[in-house]
Amino acid sequence: MKNIVVVGGGTAGWITALYAKQIFPDDNITLVESPEIGILGAGEGSTRQLISILKYLDIAIEDLIKETKCTIKTGIKFTNWSKEKDYYYHDFTHEGSIFDESGFDRGRNNFDFPILKYERLLNIVEKNTNTSVNDEYSDNKLLPFTALAETENNKSFLHSWNIHSDYSIHFDARLLASFLSNVGVLRKIKLIKGEVVNIETNNQNDIVALKLNNNDTILTDFVFDCSGFARLIIGKHYNSKWQSFSEYLPMKRALPFFIDIDTENIPSYTEAIAMDYGWIWKIPLQHRYGCGYVFDSDYINEDQAQEEIEKFLGFKPTYPKTNGKSFIFDPGFFEEVWINNCLAVGLSSGFLEPLEATSIGQSILLLQRFFMQKHKIFSNDVEIKKLFNEYYIRDAKSIVDFLSLHYTTNKDNSDFWINFNKNNKKSQNLLNNLEILKNSTLTKLYDEIWFSKDSYYIVALGNNLVDLNNINKIYKEFIDENKHSELVSFILNKKNISKDFIKHSDFLKHIGGLQQ
Repeated sequence: MKNIVVVGGGTAGWITALYAKQIFPDDNITLVESPEIGILGAGEGSTRQLISILKYLDIAIEDLIKETKCTIKTGIKFTNWSKEKDYYYHDFTHEGSIFDESGFDRGRNNFDFPILKYERLLNIVEKNTNTSVNDEYSDNKLLPFTALAETENNKSFLHSWNIHSDYSIHFDARLLASFLSNVGVLRKIKLIKGEVVNIETNNQNDIVALKLNNNDTILTDFVFDCSGFARLIIGKHYNSKWQSFSEYLPMKRALPFFIDIDTENIPSYTEAIAMDYGWIWKIPLQHRYGCGYVFDSDYINEDQAQEEIEKFLGFKPTYPKTNGKSFIFDPGFFEEVWINNCLAVGLSSGFLEPLEATSIGQSILLLQRFFMQKHKIFSNDVEIKKLFNEYYIRDAKSIVDFLSLHYTTNKDNSDFWINFNKNNKKSQNLLNNLEILKNSTLTKLYDEIWFSKDSYYIVALGNNLVDLNNINKIYKEFIDENKHSELVSFILNKKNISKDFIKHSDFLKHIGGLQQ
């Protein structure tokens, strides 16, 4: 029987512990959580990998809605990111999904091409408008869910609804961590309150024991470092080399705040609003919006950022009670996140910025890839760790490229936006893709690891980076007459189905959320 220890609670820590318990049900799983380290809980979103792992862990979404004030997320609305377009949506684009035993969510649809992209292309070709059915239901605060007839087998959220598009959730990190903690304790994960003050290693530099500030000693065969920005083990103990991406991504601070929400008109999307020196995230929860201004502190300080927030809102929002108003970060990752018998997960492995909400999704894919090596985890296989770390940095670089694409725009309302392209580097892959988007067809796009060509194209269209003279050529490249008819039929059918989509607020009430 092995002793596996997770250092740190929060969403990353508890998902890691629950995942480990699922993979190693007969081993001892212990989570060490410091009561001194708080969780911001400003409101978070994620990608559809979060839903995948919750399914895999047999955690019902309706329970989260009832107990953690979470809401459904169908994508991101980007507001004011270019001069020509007020907003555009980056949606979860697959039509349904399957989930395999390894924990991977594999998107599937009835076509051999991405539906949403070609729906948008078709609308540009025929109507000169870059929109989709998804845009319409998002604008109207609807979910792409239709009710099934109630039967005795409708025991869960997933069985009670026809779901016509992939989705994720928005959540309060404190409430979600508490919920997952309760689930973990019920599943025999041992919870210890305390702080790690000393790390004992053997001759191979593997961690054999952790000493806590209450003088407890925990023996261990493997450690997951989920200590967040403290980065206690992979950073401070093993001194993994940090790779900063600040030359590509300029954001260095985030100032969180809360505002009220109209509970009768809750959106199903995160809104990312471009500001003068960065952008604001606006995440709908059942009880409030969790927000934050992510800004470049080379241009403005914390007080100026607060002033800009209040000018934009027209009132003073609620700022969470923390040690400081904003938190500082250096966008980057450790080059080695698996060292000896320790794996860093979540913020302890690195962090880029909140745009596109990749942090939790990346952590889940990290764990999926890690647990696929479950028979080698407790061996000293140096080559496996080397390849694992290389894949992790490869993933990070692909995310950096995609995030940088969002800032590549013609906005010129401040020196930050005017100087972005001059002051911030772009990888050769991104430069190649930008040239292709302007002058060629989609087949030549660099095949992104983390984000698909579909996502690349949606953001590029939204930021007016695509030469519209190529739209007909691009469309005809993929769509023959048979596919064209099939696509038109699909869109019309979805449009008809969308008439029965449920309002987000009504859905939350139906499941048992929005309780007064």
